[in-house]
Amino acid sequence: ILIYSHSFAPNIGGVETYAMFLAKGLTQGVGAHAVDVTLVTQTPKDKFNDGELPFAVVRRPGLGQLVRIIRHSEVVHLAGPVMAPLLLSVILRKPVVIEHHGYQASCPNGLLLFQPMGTACPDHFMRHEYMKCLQCNASESGWFTSAKLFLLMWPRRWLCRHASVNLCISHHVDRRLQLPHSTVVYYGVPGAGENTVAPDDYTGSASEQSTRPLSMSLAFLGRLVHEKGVPTLVEAIQLLQAKGRLATLMIIGDGPERPHLEAMANETPGLRKRISFAGSLQEEALRDALKSADLLVMPSVNEEPAGLVIMEQMAQGKPVIVSDHGGGPELAGDAGLKFPPSDAAALAECLERLADEPALLKELGARARNRAAAFFTLERMVEEHRKIFEGLASGVASRTSTS
Repeated sequence: ILIYSHSFAPNIGGVETYAMFLAKGLTQGVGAHAVDVTLVTQTPKDKFNDGELPFAVVRRPGLGQLVRIIRHSEVVHLAGPVMAPLLLSVILRKPVVIEHHGYQASCPNGLLLFQPMGTACPDHFMRHEYMKCLQCNASESGWFTSAKLFLLMWPRRWLCRHASVNLCISHHVDRRLQLPHSTVVYYGVPGAGENTVAPDDYTGSASEQSTRPLSMSLAFLGRLVHEKGVPTLVEAIQLLQAKGRLATLMIIGDGPERPHLEAMANETPGLRKRISFAGSLQEEALRDALKSADLLVMPSVNEEPAGLVIMEQMAQGKPVIVSDHGGGPELAGDAGLKFPPSDAAALAECLERLADEPALLKELGARARNRAAAFFTLERMVEEHRKIFEGLASGVASRTSTS
C-alpha cells in the first residue's frame, strides 16, 4: 500500500495524525495480518527520526521516483484529492482510494466558508453559482488566485469520479461531496474502547446527583482561526459572568486570532482571570491540561468535516458541546449538546443547563466513552481500511490472472 499524505510528521494536525495511525496500524497488523506500507510526503524530515517508524517513509520524491513507487504499489491511498499522485494513479491504472478530510472536491477553498463574511457556504459550487465562488476567493486572495482555484475544481472532481473508492470521514462529508464509489469510515483514536460504562451507572448515586458544581471548567482545543468560532465561546463566558455564573475556559492552541481573543477577554472587567491561553501543547502537557476540564466546546463557524479532537475527548469520557452543523453533531450523537453556529446566547444556555444538572454532565460523559468505544477505535478504523485495500488488490490480481 502507498499512503500519500502531502503533510506529515513532524508537522502536527488531524490529517498528519490520521496518516500516522493508519500506517502504523496496517504495518503492525492491528486487527489482522500486517501490510507492507510506504508513506510518501512532501514534508521535510528536519529532526524527525523516520528510522523509528515501522514503515518506510519517502520524503519529497521527484516525479520519476513517485511514478516508480506508484507503479510498484498494489493500491494507492491518498490523504485528500492531491492532484499529482491522483492523476498518475489514474494514468497508471492503479486502484486509488481518496480519503476526503475536507471539501476540496466540492469547494474551491476546501473549507465551505464564504468570504468575506466568514459564514458557512450554502454549497455555491455544487449549486452552479460559480460567480459566488469567484467572488468569495477573490476577497481573500485576489481574482487571479480565485480563478486558478475555481478552474482546478473541474479536473479534481473528474479525477475523484474515476477513483476506485471515495472514502469520507463522516456521512456529512459524503453528502456534501456527492461523489460516486463513496463510503464512510470514521477516524480512530487511542483509548477508545477502554473503561466503558454500563447504562445503569450513567447517573450515579442520589448524593452525587444532588451535588451542584460551583464552577465549570471548559476547554477549547484547536487552531485560533476565524472558522473555529472561538469568539462565540468567549462571548458565552461573558454572558455567564454577567449572570453571576462561575465558569473558567482554557484555550489551547495558537493562531492569528489570538490577539483578538485576548483583547475580548481584557475588555470585560474580571473576565481575563476566567480565561487562560495555554498556547500550543503537545503530548503529556496537553493531556495534563485537558484532565482538569469538565467538557470540550467546539464552536466552529464553518462545517467541520469531523474532528479528532472531539473523538479523543469522548474516548476520555468528556462530554462535548458542538455547533449544530457539519460533522460535529454526527460524531457527538447522544453524548453532547448542540447550539446554532455563532449563537453565544444559545451556547451559554447549554453551559447553564450542565451547571444546573450535574447528573446530566455525568451521563453525557459516560455516553461519550461508550460511543467512542462503538465507533472510534483505532482497531476498527484500520480494519475497515484494510478490507477496502484487500478487496481492491484482490480485484487487480483476479483481472491479471484472467488476462
